[in-house]
Amino acid sequence: RYLANLLQQWSKFEIQNNLRFILYFHKKIPDDEFLQNPIFEKKLLRFWPKPSFLIYFLFLLPRAFKKDRVDLAFFPGYMVPFTYTGRSVMVIHDLAYEAFPEVFPLRYKIPYRIFSRYGSKKSKAIITVSEFSKKEIERFYGISPEKIFVTPLGVAETFKQISDELILEKIKQKYGIEKNFILHLGQIFYRRHVLESIAAFKKIAGDFPDFQFLLIGKNWLKEDLGAILKEVNSEIGREVLTWKLFAPDDELVLLYNAASLVLYLSDYEGFGLPPLEAMACGTPVLTTNFASLKETAGDCAIIVNDPKNIDEIAKKISKGLLDFDLREKIIEKGLKNVQKYSWERCASQTLRILLNCLPR
Repeated sequence: RYLANLLQQWSKFEIQNNLRFILYFHKKIPDDEFLQNPIFEKKLLRFWPKPSFLIYFLFLLPRAFKKDRVDLAFFPGYMVPFTYTGRSVMVIHDLAYEAFPEVFPLRYKIPYRIFSRYGSKKSKAIITVSEFSKKEIERFYGISPEKIFVTPLGVAETFKQISDELILEKIKQKYGIEKNFILHLGQIFYRRHVLESIAAFKKIAGDFPDFQFLLIGKNWLKEDLGAILKEVNSEIGREVLTWKLFAPDDELVLLYNAASLVLYLSDYEGFGLPPLEAMACGTPVLTTNFASLKETAGDCAIIVNDPKNIDEIAKKISKGLLDFDLREKIIEKGLKNVQKYSWERCASQTLRILLNCLPR
């Protein structure tokens, strides 16, 4: 989503005539309307037989950069290939794979650590998304703060309040929700305390017989999440917990609007878009005050001080569902808060950094 939002905004900008954007693709060229703008030159890099990502990343990309006489390569996804020696700017959203290496599989952790460390030393500038992540890059990679630029992400305009009850009822039915629900959105890591959230909701499920807990995201835990949910549902005697791997953006906005409360109990995030997306939809958020969430959510959410404390989580969920004065207050604050985060601003700041890194 990050790069697509930047490109969409750049397609609306007045770009100087001598500036070219060459976009390289590995599998296929998307047919998004904004990519039809003539400022974008699109190229599909293929080798027969179909290459692995590493062949594309280590060999095809650097060769294409040289052939096309690229002045500056922009790497939006944590890594820069050591086979490329030209000018570059890279983006590091967070360093979870450095802070929590034990939870990532080797096939993921090794390339990210190798290529992000190399890129951080080699690149002319590093873009990140929060002051917290900037400090983490300084801490882990010893990079000078003058080389790191913070460009907060934006909340897409599609995330907004929706009042059509019929549409919201239909989306609940599609996701197996009978009446009301709370929502967790995002890949399921230990640092997001989903197991603690499940245990907390289990404690209070009897007090909220009309509520379910919907989880959306890939499971990265060692535990069999499906088996855990099945066991909890059996103990409670109803389908209180439900889990889906993925939801497209057009359905996410409906789920945010339909939810009574959004949980995002993370103690390590580079930015954390789900709380802001929920705020834009007028839904109260229950989160922590750690890492970047302190910057982005602040006093616009209900705060859990210790996301390992099941009793505290249970009490805060209850408060978030029953304290209507508090709900009204944080909904109002949240709607004002998200106005600070636009993709237009993010794209403008990013483009300015790229232009400043071009050879003179």
